[in-house]
Amino acid sequence: MSMPPIPPRTVQAQHGRALIEAGVMTAEAVASVDDELAQGALQLAEIGGWLASAWETVSLDAACAFLHRTSEDIVEAAERGELLIVDIGGERRVPAWQFTTRPVGHLLPHLDELLPALSARWDPLAIGRFFSTRQEDLFDEGMKTPAAWLEDGGDVQDLLEIVEGGQYR
Repeated sequence: MSMPPIPPRTVQAQHGRALIEAGVMTAEAVASVDDELAQGALQLAEIGGWLASAWETVSLDAACAFLHRTSEDIVEAAERGELLIVDIGGERRVPAWQFTTRPVGHLLPHLDELLPALSARWDPLAIGRFFSTRQEDLFDEGMKTPAAWLEDGGDVQDLLEIVEGGQYR
């Protein structure tokens, strides 16, 4: 089932004015409906972000195959704060941003140092967004994401300073 398109704000405002001018609704009623629509749009955007992040995870079995580790090893590593596991729909999933691409089959370095500080401040979705968002303070031949910074051998202290200084953008 698809959702009907949400008209742009200008079209929405024109519709509101037409309803008021026709005497169908009061200005207060139109404002109330606009507020409800805005809240719904915010919730929809939030859900969209959550769903996009859900697609960027792998099953525990897939993570085991990728990392050449048992599920027990991965779960224990998560309990020690060495990697992040999330529960989506009753299934344990591993966010893919934690994996290296050079070489394939490893976790990003320094996750054990970063995850405790990040988990104290943010939920798993925010942590994932942090690792995949280019940061102004991570500049080396262009702005880098924290994941790329670590994978390229960047200093973990630079990331801790961004987190602790509230400089995350």
